[in-house]
Amino acid sequence: MVPSHFHNPAGLALRVLRSGNRDALAALFQAGLRLGLAPFDMAIARLVASDADAAEAPSRPVLFVTGPPRSGTTLLHQLLIRALPVAYITNLASLLPRSAASGAFPLTGGIANQRVRLESYYGRTRSLSGPSDGLEFWDRWMGTDRRAIPSSIPESATEDMRRFFARLERQSGRPVLAKNNNLLGSAHLVAAILPTARFVCLRRDPLYLAQSLLKARRDIQGSTKIGYGLDHSASGGAYPDDPIEDVRSQIRFYDGLQEQQMQRLGTDRFAVVSYEELCADPASIVRKIARNVFGFHDIPVELTPLQPRQRQTLDRGTFERLAEQHTINSPESADEQPKSP
Repeated sequence: MVPSHFHNPAGLALRVLRSGNRDALAALFQAGLRLGLAPFDMAIARLVASDADAAEAPSRPVLFVTGPPRSGTTLLHQLLIRALPVAYITNLASLLPRSAASGAFPLTGGIANQRVRLESYYGRTRSLSGPSDGLEFWDRWMGTDRRAIPSSIPESATEDMRRFFARLERQSGRPVLAKNNNLLGSAHLVAAILPTARFVCLRRDPLYLAQSLLKARRDIQGSTKIGYGLDHSASGGAYPDDPIEDVRSQIRFYDGLQEQQMQRLGTDRFAVVSYEELCADPASIVRKIARNVFGFHDIPVELTPLQPRQRQTLDRGTFERLAEQHTINSPESADEQPKSP
């Protein structure tokens, strides 16, 4: 029940309680509730499981939002859910992952697009009808080490994944939208399993991404020396004793993964969106995705510009050191920028 990348779950729980954040407190409550429901979840999954309503694979587009953690993926996920008639994984479904994945519990339970709020705590939302990353399901398919990039997906897991998304599509009568930051490293594996899968990747100004990643290390792991997100140590650029250099290296690692996925899948299946452009004109980005991915041409999208989180939140010395070389990770010139969907 405790993800393997959490180094001190008790410390995390204490930090969450001290934060006073309602989404954080709700996430803590939901984790406890999921633990309490686990015996019931396992029993129901074994007794009532049925794949009678599962197609071989989804027939409509399945869009996955991905990108480095802290790059704006949760915001885009929430904006798309609020604006478009899509199905998504809810917190309610994530409370009963075994029975939901096996077909014993309706995956569409709790879906309420218009009630989705543009707030979260590191991707966690408070309402049972709120969107979930569904990491409990991804653990079944990709393995429980959430910092590792799998080299392949077992055949049994590929069949389970196809049934899961096909069932969500069929039960809702809608195309499916999901979010998983780690797909930045494994989108090509999922694309081979789901022929209709498309991916939209967020990219954020490297200075503020680095600052947010350092803050996430402190808030979630309790130390800036403990990584948050995919493990980049195997790339040869890890700096375990220098968090600032290490997070810079991590961003370069993420940039490399993005380029790899674009080369493997092409920009038609793997598109890139700037977090800053999303905040400046969210309606335009959502309309493009609605049209180019889902084929929605007549859905009105009325979204006002948002204020990007671009202010100093770390101490002055740390922030200034981050700012010294952050341009080395900046995107290429404007005429070489990846195109948004």
